[in-house]
Amino acid sequence: MQSIDHRTDVFALGALLNFMFTDLTPTSPPGSKALTAISRKAMAAQSSERYQSAQEMATDIGKYLEGLPVSAYRENFLEQAMRLARRHQAAIVLVLAYLLMRLLFILFSRR
Repeated sequence: MQSIDHRTDVFALGALLNFMFTDLTPTSPPGSKALTAISRKAMAAQSSERYQSAQEMATDIGKYLEGLPVSAYRENFLEQAMRLARRHQAAIVLVLAYLLMRLLFILFSRR
């Protein structure tokens, strides 16, 4: 039998997080793999596998909200690229617009 300690509270917070994004929303939120990983780590069967404090879990949730990688979920290359593209969307649009203008300039200057 496992003892009740601060990681029991972490389990409860993970259960609340899981309830909030699975039972209340008809569709999965973007990046739900990371949120699922956070809630699963918080609700791990063995208390030693859970977050060691609520602050550690809050740090991961904060990173998720800021668009940063979380410790509970290991992203593949495509997921990393998509996360970075979402964070730097304005810069990517500006670079693509610049490249398009350069291409058009090259094409029309040859005439």
